[in-house]
Order: sequence, then C-alpha cells, then structure tokens
Amino acid sequence: MNSSIQLHIRHFVGIGNTNNFKVSLAIATALPATLLLVNTTLRFEDRAQWFWKKRLGTQRLLRELRDTENPDIYSVAKRFADFSDSMESAWPDFGTPQRQGQSNINSSN
Repeated sequence: MNSSIQLHIRHFVGIGNTNNFKVSLAIATALPATLLLVNTTLRFEDRAQWFWKKRLGTQRLLRELRDTENPDIYSVAKRFADFSDSMESAWPDFGTPQRQGQSNINSSN
C-alpha cells in the first residue's frame, strides 16, 4: 500500500495521536445509544403507523363518495369529522418513549 495512503488512513483513524483515538472511540461508542434514544423519543414507527391509518381511513371515505351513486354527503362528512377527531387524539406524543410491546395507535378504526 502506498505510504501516503497509509498516512492518511492513520491520520483519519487517529492511530498516531492518542487524543484523536480517544475522541473517535468515545464518539463511536456513544453513537448507537444516541440513535436509539432519538428513535424511541421521536417514535418514528408509531407516527408512520398513524399517518398510514389516517390515509387509509380518509381513502375509505373518499371511495364511498366516489363509488356510491347517491352518497349521503352529510353522513360522510360527519364520519370524517369523527374519524379526524379520533385520529388527532391518537397522535403519538413527543418525548414519551413507547413501552415495549405497546402502541398509542388504536387498531379499531
């Protein structure tokens, strides 16, 4: 291997300088825990499930309006308002990590 490439690799990894190595090791060690904390706090999976459930429920009502010959618009609008209210109350809160095996999203709608 070319000596200049080896020098660049050593400099990047921090092998010749113990302070750089310690800092690099500390960052590499803390990174997985930090990412796990961010993932559980922001609750990406629960929020994604919430958006999919809202999208599917809204599409169900839209298909009813589109495919029914004489749709009862008042009834569909009322069900949409009720559905939207229930979905807003099911929104996963920020900063409250989900417990293992639990979800804030109801599967009934």
